[in-house]
Amino acid sequence: MAISLSRSHYTLTRCGCGQLLYLSPAPTPADLHAMYVDQNQFGDEYTDPERVRRIVAYMSESLARIAVARSWPIERPLRVLEVGAGLAWMCRAAKLRNVASITVAQDVSPEAATRCAWVDHYVQGDIEDARLRLHAPYDVVSLTHVIEHLVDPVAVLRRCLSLLGRDGVAFITAPFRPQGWRDDAPDLERWRAYSYNHVPAHIQYFSQGSMRRLADALGVKLVAWSDRHDAGEAFEAWLAPATVADRSDPQIVHLDGLNLSRAWCLRGIAAALPHGHRARAALDAAAVRHLDAGLAGLDSGDYVGAHWLATFAALALST
Repeated sequence: MAISLSRSHYTLTRCGCGQLLYLSPAPTPADLHAMYVDQNQFGDEYTDPERVRRIVAYMSESLARIAVARSWPIERPLRVLEVGAGLAWMCRAAKLRNVASITVAQDVSPEAATRCAWVDHYVQGDIEDARLRLHAPYDVVSLTHVIEHLVDPVAVLRRCLSLLGRDGVAFITAPFRPQGWRDDAPDLERWRAYSYNHVPAHIQYFSQGSMRRLADALGVKLVAWSDRHDAGEAFEAWLAPATVADRSDPQIVHLDGLNLSRAWCLRGIAAALPHGHRARAALDAAAVRHLDAGLAGLDSGDYVGAHWLATFAALALST
């Protein structure tokens, strides 16, 4: 069934930074509701056994890589939140890894809510739904082919990061570019043939540079990036708070100061907002995460950091 939208043509635009492609204008809220709530998205192709096997294998392998990087033993049950979950592939991988894992899925659509036996709590609602905090903090917050649909990815990811544990990871997969595409020499025929050219459902197409700028805007680090997924047409990115691997290193230990400085700034911004502003809770939660990570440097006993971090800590705690 054809969807009735407010317009039939959009412009593929490159931002001033030269590293983000996006549709202009963005779909209206009514268009988004028509595409994601009024319309079913998961047909028979999503239950094809071979496709399911490939997706589950990829998500399981991705979760295993995150666990290795974070030194999580397989015996440890994980807490996983899947945003814009649909059929909740990361939740499925988490249950396959350890059946005791706690899995939470969020989606604005009710379509898949009763089809995911591997999800403990399926929340139909937006990302601000208070029920998502009931099982936080999460080890992994997964956005699997979600960020390309977001009009405001900064706001959504800020909320996601506020639900993340100290050593947690925000896992993102999304469309990248068509094979052979060059941002500085665009070939629209290649784009028209691109399997992920879904207009107007796909709004944003990130690169490594634009994802790093997004991480900077959120006060976190882009700790992993790969654009080799799906024959180079999709990417994988991990976002996480800055961590300090060696507090005796006079360069690396400055990340403790960075976390404390960010906590100070985040708390100052939150305090300046009107009471009840929807961003305050997310900013306060992000400040707490950065503060906890930075204060760990004060207990290290290493002079290279401990002799100056107290000043940064005092600032972070004074707001």
